[in-house]
Amino acid sequence: MIGTEMVDWLSSLTTKTLDSTKNMSLTRFQVVGMWQALLENGVIAHVSNELQFADKQFFYRWNIGTTANFNMRLISGVMFDGEQETVPRISDIAAAISFLSTIGPDSLFRMILCKPSSERTMQELEHVYRELLHVKALTHLSTMVKRELAAVVFFEQHQHAGHVLFRQGDAGNCWYIVLKGSVDVIIHGKGVVCTLREGDDFGKLALVNDAPRAATVALRKDKSQFLRVDKSDFNR
Repeated sequence: MIGTEMVDWLSSLTTKTLDSTKNMSLTRFQVVGMWQALLENGVIAHVSNELQFADKQFFYRWNIGTTANFNMRLISGVMFDGEQETVPRISDIAAAISFLSTIGPDSLFRMILCKPSSERTMQELEHVYRELLHVKALTHLSTMVKRELAAVVFFEQHQHAGHVLFRQGDAGNCWYIVLKGSVDVIIHGKGVVCTLREGDDFGKLALVNDAPRAATVALRKDKSQFLRVDKSDFNR
């Protein structure tokens, strides 16, 4: 399958399936987010194992048997029941597309944040800005600062609890915001002094004061996700 044709196909399927029942219309940009969600969940794969879906002449393949998520599997237009293949009902496909349209924006957000700043389009920067409006740690910042952050904030994920993001005494080189999951803050001689969860930020003090890290921060949950701003961008 080719990326551009996949976007055309899902756009057409969305129009046929949802417009008559939900008066719903999705842009090409939003449909890319839906494909990115499928890529993240292993329903499709890039032939060269790229992690970002592209609306270009790039090749992808279905991995239908690798996901247990009913809504994800339905998008292919085929349900697998044991060794049997059955065509799903239109109502099931509509529900699957509706589901994808709700998780697509978050997938698109993560995809954009994995791109270098110089490669982000104006449309992508606007999407990131709108997502940043919902981040608790940024609510006190002005619109201008949030728009500047949209160009320099990055996505970071670590798989296993216990992974250390930085240690007490390390030089501070970035500011973090917990996007998903949680971390423990650990101080020598005191142990875990607090746990930070979704929306909380940490690591800013070392950047503001140009001082060593005052604590060690380690993942409390597997697959925790973060927004990261590097020191060079933070100090601008």
